Amino acid sequence: MIPDRQGGDQVLELGVVVILGMTAVTAVGADPRAVAYLAVAAVTPALIRHDLVSRRLPNVLVGLAAGGLVTTSVVVATEQGPVAAAMPWAWAGLWFVVGFALAVGGLLGMGDVKLGAVLVGTAAPSGAVAVGTLVAAAGVVGLVAAVGSRAYEALDRRQDRRLASQSAPSEVPDPHRGGRGVPFGPCLLLAFWSVTVGTVVTV
Repeated sequence: MIPDRQGGDQVLELGVVVILGMTAVTAVGADPRAVAYLAVAAVTPALIRHDLVSRRLPNVLVGLAAGGLVTTSVVVATEQGPVAAAMPWAWAGLWFVVGFALAVGGLLGMGDVKLGAVLVGTAAPSGAVAVGTLVAAAGVVGLVAAVGSRAYEALDRRQDRRLASQSAPSEVPDPHRGGRGVPFGPCLLLAFWSVTVGTVVTV
């Protein structure tokens, strides 16, 4: 279930979608990739909101972004042939294999793996440099977020211990509240759009 939004938040998210959509169109022009980029733009605010609130990336939202990539691939296959259409999926598959291994090790969630595959597939036609930059940027942002999250959790645990020492046993804070890990989805999306903006700037 996607967290409820206030009216002002809806307007803000719509504005973000419009700005990201314009950025995408500027970056790729009339290229078939525009469909995939616009699909990612449409779900970016909702994905970020949901991951920050619940540490979940809903399949329906990731699926919408993947639908844009599928549509792009169909158009590319028609215009440029199956090899050109398959390349983004090869990159996406590579990310998925590596991401799945990280997920098994507890370093990523499967939602992050699936979203990352879609983003890598969308950026792939720009070349290996774009994919490498996307993954590297996501890693840097994720590292910063992880450090910040760990610092916040340490302070939170310290406050919990202080409250526990002042509370009756029945009022001791739940040790499992919060601290659910770093929401890596926003890190991936920030990296993706940073690479896209960089494409616009360098054009």
